[in-house]
Amino acid sequence: MVPTPGVGTSDPGGSAGPGEGRLGTGRGEEGGQGTPTHQEGPAGSHRALPGGGRDRKKGRSGGNRVTDCPERVEPGRTMLGERQEQWLEAGLSSSETSWNLLGQGTVMTYIDELPGPGERFWTDNWNGYPAARQQLLETLSSTQAANPVVLSGDIHAFLAANLNQIPQQPDSPVVASEFATTSISSQATPQKSLDRRGRDNPNLLLLDGRYRGYLRLDLDRQRLRADMVAMDTVSRARSGSHVLASFVVENGVPGPRVA
Repeated sequence: MVPTPGVGTSDPGGSAGPGEGRLGTGRGEEGGQGTPTHQEGPAGSHRALPGGGRDRKKGRSGGNRVTDCPERVEPGRTMLGERQEQWLEAGLSSSETSWNLLGQGTVMTYIDELPGPGERFWTDNWNGYPAARQQLLETLSSTQAANPVVLSGDIHAFLAANLNQIPQQPDSPVVASEFATTSISSQATPQKSLDRRGRDNPNLLLLDGRYRGYLRLDLDRQRLRADMVAMDTVSRARSGSHVLASFVVENGVPGPRVA
């Protein structure tokens, strides 16, 4: 089982430098103080990516939907900043736990939002930072950290996906699994649009924004189970709930499968 996390340091190496998000701050201002977002278990079982403190020029700074955008693919664009990338690589390299959970705020898997030929991307998630995503995926491969699972949010929908070695090529080797939880009350993109994205992106195993709810994980040494728990309604405080879908990741086998 993944051990109960303790609160780690809020910054892996002092103050964040230019172009770097800051671990441990829950506000968007550089140097702001907020709720710590970095937690690490005794055996290095939790690796948490940043939730605040973004440089407006190089780091994550809000999103647009773009088609032909040369700036999107610039190699210097960063989600984490060099210091945190080094910190994460060092932690993954030394990890001896059975599972490595990377908790972070936005969707990492490849999603082309444009039906048919061409491409369109939402730049507020990792699709706006493809070079940084590729570097992180290469880090997951090169460190050989056991069973990496990315935990995401932000899209107000449940998501289960493969993280492929080459994100835009769904037939390339699967490096890690990704699960995103839906919102607890905010509404989502119309399901018709999400269904279309699911059809156009075979790395997406599930993309469902019809329900509000939460993600429940159960782990042992052999497998991780992810239950997507949907609320029956958000208009009543005593609403019931049901499991919309369940996925399993087997130890040593990257990628979710339907439970």
